[in-house]
Amino acid sequence: MENNTLDFLESNSTSNDTPIHYINKDLKKAENILAIIFLIISMIAMGADISWNQIYKQFRKPVGPAIGLFCQFVIMPLNGFLYNVIFQFESTVAAGLLIISCCPGGAISNLFTYYLDGDVSLSVTMTTVSIVVCLGMMPLNIWIYASNTEAKKLIIPYGNIALSLLMIVPPVILGMIIKWKATKLSVYITKWGSATTVLMIIVFGIIEVISFHHMFNLTSWKIIVTSLLSPLTGMVIGYVIAFICRNSKSACKAIAIECGIQNFTVALGIITLSFDTSKHSSIMLFPYFYGLFQALICFLLCIIFYFIKRKLNKIQKQSNDVDNKENTAEITSLFSSEDSSQPKVA
Repeated sequence: MENNTLDFLESNSTSNDTPIHYINKDLKKAENILAIIFLIISMIAMGADISWNQIYKQFRKPVGPAIGLFCQFVIMPLNGFLYNVIFQFESTVAAGLLIISCCPGGAISNLFTYYLDGDVSLSVTMTTVSIVVCLGMMPLNIWIYASNTEAKKLIIPYGNIALSLLMIVPPVILGMIIKWKATKLSVYITKWGSATTVLMIIVFGIIEVISFHHMFNLTSWKIIVTSLLSPLTGMVIGYVIAFICRNSKSACKAIAIECGIQNFTVALGIITLSFDTSKHSSIMLFPYFYGLFQALICFLLCIIFYFIKRKLNKIQKQSNDVDNKENTAEITSLFSSEDSSQPKVA
């Protein structure tokens, strides 16, 4: 459904001849079902890796969640606004960047935090809290930054946000119960659940490319560069702030990933309610490419981290082997010297 926001944006756009594109409904339905399944499996797997005490610790000393919320709802919206100022995007495209920048954290941050040896309990806490806080902070940020471009009020999908919360909290609690009652089983659930989620993300990405293949015809180098730099900027700023506040390395990783990843589904909900996407596809450019690049960046970080970790473990193993050989040689030498010091019996 179109509203006054679209009227304003299109009247100030550099191009009013946006082509009409229609998305296959069956493919879109399959995509939505897959996204729900992926989210539930991911949250159960992450819940099975954390305990009640870890969550309680995050709320008892909420330094990490506070830093995450600051970066999520202060740094990231400002980040999107500054990129709009730098590149002077046309109004429809700029609205897409503003929307994705004001969204809460995405659930896939928990998965990538797990693979990067980050603090999973902190990541899950930040994701849950950010979704709750976004009910107030998201419309506030959109009002602040949209007013600078004279854009009208966008429609916030409170129902979709509440649904996201429901699909995160119960599965996490279920995973935590499994860890509490069946510790050995929880290890396998986390391992195979996270691996399954990674596979589903890849499939989901392929479906996205098929559904929105026309986006590649509408994009420009400015959009690609901004979509690549925005999540990286959030990750770097989040890590630096967490490091300055003397958080542990695992906490710094969790905060960095949480700050760089935005909730793609919430952005889609806002756009669907506020704009006619079949006629104005350019509004989808930033949410689409931001979601694509944030996943690719995190995948790349996980691969690099895996090889570095493997190399360090190999070096550590070689060092331990050398130490063991030296210790064995010293012990052997010691016993040999003791034997030689004993008087010989004729």
